[in-house]
Amino acid sequence: MEDDHSRFAWSDTIEDESAETVAEGMHELVPFKFNNLLTDNGPQFSKKNESFLKYLKNHVLKNHIHSSINHPQTLGKMSAYQKGLKGFLEYKLGDSCDRFLIRPLVRAYNLFYNNGRRHRIINRTPAESYSGGKDRNWFMKMMRILKSGCRKLHGTSCSDIILNTGPSSVSGI
Repeated sequence: MEDDHSRFAWSDTIEDESAETVAEGMHELVPFKFNNLLTDNGPQFSKKNESFLKYLKNHVLKNHIHSSINHPQTLGKMSAYQKGLKGFLEYKLGDSCDRFLIRPLVRAYNLFYNNGRRHRIINRTPAESYSGGKDRNWFMKMMRILKSGCRKLHGTSCSDIILNTGPSSVSGI
């Protein structure tokens, strides 16, 4: 999920793409109310699904907007964020598919994305736009996550971890 104005992003892993799981995951990521929600046209975002409808009633104050079919630009910032995240996970995981490493790596990427990278269009980090300032300890939190994941992945302590986020044009979720 992303705040459209600030580009502040929230993401996590979920077990499947069912409406119940997606609605529960969205509630865990963003438990507060907000004005509008823009989604793609996936079946999990249908207003016919009770669990998603309940999420909408509890969290969305104004509108739930579906993106236009065959118009990928509508969710371009989201796609760019996902492309950067995917590149980062591929770099860090290599051939591993260890599901238990993915969640902490997603959290590390979110820390970097929200606090460590200025976005060209808004000329500040998403955290600065969203809440007025960065998380002061974001870098240490990110490094702690990466070092822990590196030990699990390679079985040794990694003293030098390089954060490679893939394409440098990442902007938005």
